[in-house]
Amino acid sequence: VPMEALVAATVKTAQGKDRTVWRPVADGKVLPAGPSWPKAPDISAEVPLMLGTTATEMSMLMGTPRPETFDLDEDGMRQQLSRWFGPAQLDEVIAAFRKKTPNATPGRLYFDISTAVVFRRGAWRHCDLKAAQGKAPVYLYEIDWVTPVDGGKWGSPHSMEHPFVFDNVALSASI
Repeated sequence: VPMEALVAATVKTAQGKDRTVWRPVADGKVLPAGPSWPKAPDISAEVPLMLGTTATEMSMLMGTPRPETFDLDEDGMRQQLSRWFGPAQLDEVIAAFRKKTPNATPGRLYFDISTAVVFRRGAWRHCDLKAAQGKAPVYLYEIDWVTPVDGGKWGSPHSMEHPFVFDNVALSASI
């Protein structure tokens, strides 16, 4: 398949109701299990792990193909988040995130909460399983620094932390 066709198909499916997600598929043969499910792999038990997330991973991943997500109102945010939470749980989650960032817009809260669901929960689980092996150090980070690009609109988007983690900030003036 030509790369252009693959990218076009990816963009189309990413914008559909049932979004496609790029991730390894554990088929039991070529890839016997996931990187951290059902348990941390024995093959890398003695290899240190550094893993982390940014505060708003989803701002770039959802905001780029759907710029209107930045301008969600309260009802729109609740509708989007209802994919993951029932009504009672949704109120509790929104209240917890509002307490952390009381002046956040509904769009920003959506990015914060969806990041916790899609990225942070898995990162924490991965690190917990690795740490339970007790054979190598585990380092978990969270980057909350807000890039000034576009007046801070993007928060701390997906992959924004790489220059900080790998000490390449001087080479990354665009962030």
